[in-house]
Amino acid sequence: MVPEEPSPESDVPMAEAPPVEPYSELACLAHPLIDAWEDRLRRERKFFLATAHGVARGAPYLERFREILVEEGVPPSLALLPVIESGFRVRARGPVGSVGLWQFQAPTARRFGLVVNRHRDDRLNPELAARAAARYLAFLYDRYDDWPLALAAYNCGEGRVDRALRRRPGATFWDLAEHRGLPRISRAYVPRFLAVVRVVEDAKNCDRPDGQAVMARQGVRTSSGRALSPTAQRSRAWPANSDITKDRSEAKRGRAGSSSKAKRSSSRPSPKRQVSSSEPPT
Repeated sequence: MVPEEPSPESDVPMAEAPPVEPYSELACLAHPLIDAWEDRLRRERKFFLATAHGVARGAPYLERFREILVEEGVPPSLALLPVIESGFRVRARGPVGSVGLWQFQAPTARRFGLVVNRHRDDRLNPELAARAAARYLAFLYDRYDDWPLALAAYNCGEGRVDRALRRRPGATFWDLAEHRGLPRISRAYVPRFLAVVRVVEDAKNCDRPDGQAVMARQGVRTSSGRALSPTAQRSRAWPANSDITKDRSEAKRGRAGSSSKAKRSSSRPSPKRQVSSSEPPT
């Protein structure tokens, strides 16, 4: 019996396909307001540091939060929402009674299964609060079928978004923002958060799973839509956690050095004033 010859396919080892970056739905949303906030996050020191420090504080929680969000059927990028809500401060308290990383008010927290009473406040439990936030965000997306509108409702409440949509049926969040149909803080909240997702995730793959290209993001873009050169991208790269820690240490050393110099100069006797021969002594 003649042995079968191996087929050509069996002789040639299968080459591994290059890894494809996962599709990030929120990082790939495009609008000039998101571009403008992206520029602000990268250029303005106040927003740059607030975002970088928030992301650094959130590092111990982000992996688990992403898992919870996926389990609840919403984009894992929403794990970055506490960067805007609380700066990833577990015990953060807002001016109107909101508490915790996800800044739940008590009635909304109870709607989604959290215990809030005199003896226990689940809003301060990062994992329980993340689960409730994921369910609330899923509820809002089912209601509006649009992530910018869902995020606006998370910020200002679905009642306000519903009233705005009754005045402008079929409007998108961007339409409502343009015509000031939502509170000012919500008009800034949504594009700012989407810009945070952009700069932190730095998504390159914006082809949706259904094959439709959402937008071409061949690197960072400015508000004008012009792609930055690789050199410019490196100069505006988001810092790693180690860089943030280093910056904090250097800033502390700088403040300590300035303080010690000021003390030395204040303790040093001032030089006596020289009186010229033509000036009468005082």
